[in-house]
Amino acid sequence: MKKNHILLLLTIFSLLCWGDCYSQCSDQGNSLKIVFYNCENFFDTDDDPRKNDNEFLPENKKNWTLEKYNTKVSNISRVIYATDSINLPDIVGLCEIENQNILEDLAGNPYLKKAGFQTIHFESSDDRGIDVALLYDPVKIKILYSRPVPVDDSGKKLREILYVKAIALNSDTINVFVNHWKSRSGGTSETQPKRVLYALALKKVTDSLLAKNQHANIIIMGDFNDEPGDVSVSASLGALPPVEKPLSAALYNLFYDFYKARQGSYYYTGEKKWNMMDQIILSGNFFSSQKSKLHYVQGSAEIFRRNWMLYKSPSGELLPSKTYSGTKYHGGFSDHLPVTIQLEKQKK
Repeated sequence: MKKNHILLLLTIFSLLCWGDCYSQCSDQGNSLKIVFYNCENFFDTDDDPRKNDNEFLPENKKNWTLEKYNTKVSNISRVIYATDSINLPDIVGLCEIENQNILEDLAGNPYLKKAGFQTIHFESSDDRGIDVALLYDPVKIKILYSRPVPVDDSGKKLREILYVKAIALNSDTINVFVNHWKSRSGGTSETQPKRVLYALALKKVTDSLLAKNQHANIIIMGDFNDEPGDVSVSASLGALPPVEKPLSAALYNLFYDFYKARQGSYYYTGEKKWNMMDQIILSGNFFSSQKSKLHYVQGSAEIFRRNWMLYKSPSGELLPSKTYSGTKYHGGFSDHLPVTIQLEKQKK
């Protein structure tokens, strides 16, 4: 009799757990995990005569072999997988990707294959051929339109911004922008005007969307090579710190508080400090309980870091494990850490 009681209790416990699990799993169909990741010079091993990719060829100084390339595919896939190892992320913005072949290798990697990722990529005007791109779950994301947004520097084309318009969760339209702004190489103040050009080109499009619909859902992600408080992001683009009562037609930087806390996604060894270069910015409609069908999940913004992605520096600090330092191969992941957020469908 006692044995029967134990079995009954175990059965009830199992049913309760299953019901809880089912509820949680069901909610996953109403949520979106969004990731942005700078992949650090992700080239294949083939020479493309249209690009300055000679640095990453098997016969050159970095000795970029097929074995190293395959390690890189596995490493980047592992990081993306780990951001949500149960369900996998739904939208993944990437930068420093050379071409479509790399995206297909990522999507087909064992870590990511079950996600069934589709890809969006346009060859950019970047001299080195490192582009921005998007992986997305076609079950949750229905693409309506995509195009590169041009950035002009006195007649010279800079690397474009990727714009994707889609229906998310069969619910609402989203406008996604994937960015990789001009680096600080050559000096922060000297290169800042080019990052301002990126901000103004992006703002022109977002202003147009918000002028047509003040409740437009805008998701901006990228490596801005500036921090949330810098003029290009805060003033030229107009991305504000989060507030208690956001305006639908304004932009809010979910990584401003990380910046103020001196946390970052990139460690600048020259100054021995963390920089919050990688950010995700949302329009105010995602914070409204009245108009939006999709909501930002409060507190979900994260700089994704796990110890296996890091190495211990001589000072004892844990820093991003890179693929290369100069020409020295480390076989790591990236010199940047990913940033992530979560959205959810409004419950009726």
